[in-house]
Amino acid sequence: MGKSKVIAVDFDGVIHGYSKGWQDGRPYDQPVPGARQAMEKLISEGYHVMIYTTRCNLDYLEGNTVDRVQDVRDYLLINSIPFSEIYTGNGKPKATMYVDDRAIGFKGDWSQTIEDIKEFETWNRPGVKSSAEISS
Repeated sequence: MGKSKVIAVDFDGVIHGYSKGWQDGRPYDQPVPGARQAMEKLISEGYHVMIYTTRCNLDYLEGNTVDRVQDVRDYLLINSIPFSEIYTGNGKPKATMYVDDRAIGFKGDWSQTIEDIKEFETWNRPGVKSSAEISS
């Protein structure tokens, strides 16, 4: 299969529970309920499931990505979560769609998008406005 149906899936907060934030950089939480089954379904339906995460981004880790990539790979394997690849490049991965717990879906209305940004919270840290993290 060519990579015409690539879905980029964020690791933290989408696959890994990430209930306490970054910590020491190693995955520590249980998988998000349903993550394994969802990845299985996507792959069975012909999607190329690309896992992406800032854990593997050279800009954040000063070139030391080998252990972090292995940490993510080990986590996925230990938890029997299937995937096609782990993205280790810089910048946004090339994909058809993105699944991310920190995304705002743009629907063509900038006024609504600005309101969505102001009110945004991640599902696993209710009451913590992400916009406050950005402005501090």
